[in-house]
Amino acid sequence: MWSVTAPETPPNSLMLLDAASLWFRAFHALPESITSPDGRPVNAIRGFVDRVASLLRRHRPTRMVVCLDLDWRPAYRVAAVPTSNPHRVAAGSDGTVEEVPPALTPQVPPILDLLAAAGIATGGAAGFEADDVLGT
Repeated sequence: MWSVTAPETPPNSLMLLDAASLWFRAFHALPESITSPDGRPVNAIRGFVDRVASLLRRHRPTRMVVCLDLDWRPAYRVAAVPTSNPHRVAAGSDGTVEEVPPALTPQVPPILDLLAAAGIATGGAAGFEADDVLGT
């Protein structure tokens, strides 16, 4: 039998995560049949928490910030590149309706509550996506 040793974590290491990419990935990777006792889907919650726990165990950062999309399609990016993330907009009367699976939306607040309860910081900036926050 063999084992994998986690890489040694540098002192004062910081791990930044893109929240939406993780909860969308978890939502689509796990079946909606994963539910709470009252029948609500919790697949995104379960997958998100499992992934964050796995990253914490594997990399052992001394600090972590989960970055948030406070704007789904930032105006500056759409102005510069009109084709930026067109899949994020559903056909609506004004063309601005975000396309998010209905079963995912109610799972986001509990994810944010769990992060807060675990003492994991979140960060975002009005008018920007998590990618922008990560890049700064």
